[in-house]
Order: sequence, then structure tokens, then C-alpha cells
Amino acid sequence: MNYVDGFVAAVPTANKAEYIKHARDAAVVFKEHGALKMVECWGDDIPVIARLLSRLQWSCVEDQR
Repeated sequence: MNYVDGFVAAVPTANKAEYIKHARDAAVVFKEHGALKMVECWGDDIPVIARLLSRLQWSCVEDQR
């Protein structure tokens, strides 16, 4: 059976590099447990409508993406 898992996290822009490192480290663990592929996106990569529909977007402070 195939499935897709997704996560959304509000990350301050100042912590982008730290988040990317964490995501790369986590990808290793996820792949050890069966993940076939990992895709990371930053808020600027997401179409505006998707951001408007996200509940998390409403709770983000200005510098979080």
C-alpha cells in the first residue's frame, strides 16, 4: 500500500539553515524506517492559496514561513 505523509512547521526565517540541517538528519532516520523520498519546501515555495488554506499560517508570526 502506498501513502504520503506530510508535516507543516512554522520556522522563523532566522532558523532556516538550522531547520534544513535538521530535515536532512531526519531524512536519514525516515529512510531507515521505509521512506522512499523526502521533499522539503520553504514557505516561499508554496502557492499563496495553499498558505491561505493552512490553519498553521494563521498562527505564524511575521518572520515564520
